Amino acid sequence: FLIFANQAYADAELSKIEVLSKVTVKYKSFDTFTADIEKITFLKTLDIEKKYKGKLSFSKDKIKLDIVSPSKTLILFDKAKVTTVQYPEDKEFDDTIRVIKTRADSFLNKMLQGDFTRFKVLNVSTKKDIITYEIIPKQKEKTPVKKASVSIDTAKNLITQFNYWDMLENKTSFVFKNVVPNKEIDKKVFELKIPSEAIITEI
Repeated sequence: FLIFANQAYADAELSKIEVLSKVTVKYKSFDTFTADIEKITFLKTLDIEKKYKGKLSFSKDKIKLDIVSPSKTLILFDKAKVTTVQYPEDKEFDDTIRVIKTRADSFLNKMLQGDFTRFKVLNVSTKKDIITYEIIPKQKEKTPVKKASVSIDTAKNLITQFNYWDMLENKTSFVFKNVVPNKEIDKKVFELKIPSEAIITEI
């Protein structure tokens, strides 16, 4: 009986891991998708948490984040770089528009696309219809991501949230709601017009 019980437990654990693989395959099949998002950042050394709300738009080669709260921020991901346009939160205090261009982190790009094939699973937990995976990169030297977690709604086979921590234990979370796959998206959504008066920094 113990052998059968152990086998049943092992099969159940394997089934949980397979959910992540199936969801990755599902997201790869999307030509596009949109979602309402909440981005939460926590700087551990300063003990500061910030929350941002907006919309994510995805096509096969680009990702656009339109942050509307607490201030307007546009973030465009492509295969080579990430361009962030930050508009001032308080124009009376500072009316500077800042643009930051950085090299793309392929791990973050993949996570935003629902692709977790570059990670290995350390632990799996369940709560009602939500499965949460604790994961780490298979090749740590190629990403600033130290560890991550991803939560999946098994009733819909959609990602509800993922979190990742950098080497300094700073945490970034993305919470997804109202995910709509294969929605027609105007190509202009992925055009990023940089104001002429913006201050541009390349890192």
